[in-house]
Amino acid sequence: EPMARKQASNGNADEEASWPMEWVFSVAVIVFVLAFYLSGHILPRFVSSSSCTSEQGMCTPGDCTCNAPSLKREMVTQDGSPCSQCVEEFCPAVPEGDASCSSAACECEDPFLARTNKGSEAKPCWQCVYANLDVTLQEGATSRGGCLKEGLEVADARNSSGCIVFRFNGVAM
Repeated sequence: EPMARKQASNGNADEEASWPMEWVFSVAVIVFVLAFYLSGHILPRFVSSSSCTSEQGMCTPGDCTCNAPSLKREMVTQDGSPCSQCVEEFCPAVPEGDASCSSAACECEDPFLARTNKGSEAKPCWQCVYANLDVTLQEGATSRGGCLKEGLEVADARNSSGCIVFRFNGVAM
């Protein structure tokens, strides 16, 4: 009987000696996973992204989110890096001469479109206007001088040079 007690106490001594090592290993794994979680390299989908800016003329580089009801506007910096901005509303994108507009504070979804005020200072009405793109084609050989007049003006569509002028207004040709 004294022998049985001695073996039981030796068994506990072995367990007590290995127990702190398990804790050390567990804590090391937790610290390792936490460090990479915070850096976003191992678990990027669980890392919350930052909030995009809503300041006029500014954008947030990298991944960011907008709080509802704001909309996310994709942009590009001068060096070609993608960035985003939060806007309240997108203005209607229309061809030149279209009367559609929004009285709300809005921005163009396409940052290359021109935002114009069709209303007044007191009662603004905003729209994003597609720029006209003129394309000239000439039938036959180009030895006749091409479709440009002096001063780089586009030749008239009805002139005798054989040039045909097509205008694309962002919606139709």
